[in-house]
Amino acid sequence: MDQYLDQLIEDLGEIVQQVPPPGAIWSGVDMTNPNETEDIAYVEQGQNGESKPLSKIVGVEKIVLPPADRLSDAQADLLCTAMVSVLSVYHFIPDFPVGLPAKLRYKVLRDHWEQEQVAVTGGAVHIALCDYVTSACPFPPEFCGCLVVEREEQEGNERNFDEDDDIELPF
Repeated sequence: MDQYLDQLIEDLGEIVQQVPPPGAIWSGVDMTNPNETEDIAYVEQGQNGESKPLSKIVGVEKIVLPPADRLSDAQADLLCTAMVSVLSVYHFIPDFPVGLPAKLRYKVLRDHWEQEQVAVTGGAVHIALCDYVTSACPFPPEFCGCLVVEREEQEGNERNFDEDDDIELPF
């Protein structure tokens, strides 16, 4: 398995070296301004509009990614880090809860590898890994905000959210 993972991580590293150039829409964009790049990324998504699985966008089929239960924690961490690097080249940012163990990060990212996205050539597109449907949440209760909110509602502790609230969720 180690030799296979070494080759897979090397292949993912090669993808990272092949940064896709920004499209024409990016010619006048201040790339140091995160607000401007995010705005243009949304414009570009609207123009491109064609959703494809992440696997097709980055060129790595899900079938080559081993199931999490076949990996050690260290192997899952290395592979997940490589996958996140590849996604970042294509301007995708997976939204993991803070402190999520490496093996679970890998499993959830692998499970979302066929998620439909619209490719952009700049900015940032966040990949939601939780749909905030508690019955389908991929994270343990101590990591996901959807479960925190549901638990509070079940306990009858409804919150009134206003602009001055400092709400601490685990992500």
